[in-house]
Amino acid sequence: MKQQLISDVRKLELDPWQKKVLNHKGDIALRCGRQTGKSTAVALKARKLAYTYPNTTILIMSSALRQSSLLYEKVRAMLELDNMEVIKEKLGDQTFTSVLKKNVAYREAGIFLDKEPTKSRIRLKNGSQILVEPCGETAAKIRGYTVDFLIVDEAQEVPSAVWVAVIPMLMTSKKQRGTGWIIILGTPKSTSGYYYECFSDKHYKHIHVTAEKCKRTTKAFLKRQKSKLTKSDYEREYLANFVESIRQYFPSALIDSCATLSQEEASGMKGKIFLGVDFARYGGDSNAYVEAVLVGDNIAVVWAKTEEGGNTTQTMGFIKNKDRGKNYNRIFIDSGGLGGTILDVLQETISKRRVVGLDNSTRRFMEEGQEKKQGIFKEDLYMNVKILMEQGKLKFIKDPNLISGLKGISFEYSIETGNVRIKGKGKGTHIVEAFVRACWGIKNKGLSLWIA
Repeated sequence: MKQQLISDVRKLELDPWQKKVLNHKGDIALRCGRQTGKSTAVALKARKLAYTYPNTTILIMSSALRQSSLLYEKVRAMLELDNMEVIKEKLGDQTFTSVLKKNVAYREAGIFLDKEPTKSRIRLKNGSQILVEPCGETAAKIRGYTVDFLIVDEAQEVPSAVWVAVIPMLMTSKKQRGTGWIIILGTPKSTSGYYYECFSDKHYKHIHVTAEKCKRTTKAFLKRQKSKLTKSDYEREYLANFVESIRQYFPSALIDSCATLSQEEASGMKGKIFLGVDFARYGGDSNAYVEAVLVGDNIAVVWAKTEEGGNTTQTMGFIKNKDRGKNYNRIFIDSGGLGGTILDVLQETISKRRVVGLDNSTRRFMEEGQEKKQGIFKEDLYMNVKILMEQGKLKFIKDPNLISGLKGISFEYSIETGNVRIKGKGKGTHIVEAFVRACWGIKNKGLSLWIA
């Protein structure tokens, strides 16, 4: 495999967009159709960075070791070819009296600091090094690195928690050496997540390459693939377009049609007020709070906030302070896990009637003087919001975290049972959980809720 890679490197003829990748100084986001040459372009970029910026560290990363290793092997092959040419130039046809003397001479003449690169690290004599690591689900194994250049392959597969862990690796390099660049590449999957968001971030150089514009593919092959694949699969794999997943619960167009509330309009809303709350789990990342105003048969989300999960005293203090200023008609809390303790205290200190637990299981309420039970499941909360959106009865502010979170909600449908299972992914999940609870207020106009 290595010899084949070296052979391929010798035959390289770069496309114009590959030259842009090679020459750009700064962050780069690539979305490329399959087999268009993205990994070759980025491997050449890594090689150039290692030479141009001595004493720097390049980290090649992907969610799985196999994927990042493929890119790393391309870089390694290119550098080994360079090493062979440098040795040949310096030593020529010189002969040696022993294999040991030959190996020593080759090492001294070559570009590698070590005898040869390993499967996970290349060190050059100019002080630069290239590392390869899988990030897994949390990037726990690579948190200690300080990195000058971060290259992320198949970036659409990298979990949001990993981005939180790896971006700080670049902070010192950016400040001290003016490096700290990110190069992300992949084939688009859905209209949510860090990779998707990078293509609306002006700090990145955006490069979009389709297989139909690639000189190394044939029209006949693409035509055959187009006839075999669904439209969305073809667009994703070969045209490198962000195609809304068929399992995205809230369609992007529907979200955009509802995210029309200006701050001025939001501040002027009058009506019954509801607060939805979702707590950080043990070891979780953030609490989320969303405020909604009910006006007639319509509801408007006017305020949303996330904050790092503090202790229960701080969390309860925040809710109490908000309630003192707003006097909410209902405070809907996710009462699962940590929320159960907070619910009990807030019901005692605020009101059992006004503080309600919605923990995706069961609630009790008073109707016509009788206590009744009714199951409130995650799907009920989300379906309520989707119906309101489709009926034009729900508007909300243009909060980026909320919009991104809504676009990251997916679902699974079971043919056997006919049930829909809602799944959240990414940093916006907490705020969406608070959002669907705040919007539940429209369902309770005729009920006197008093206990979870």
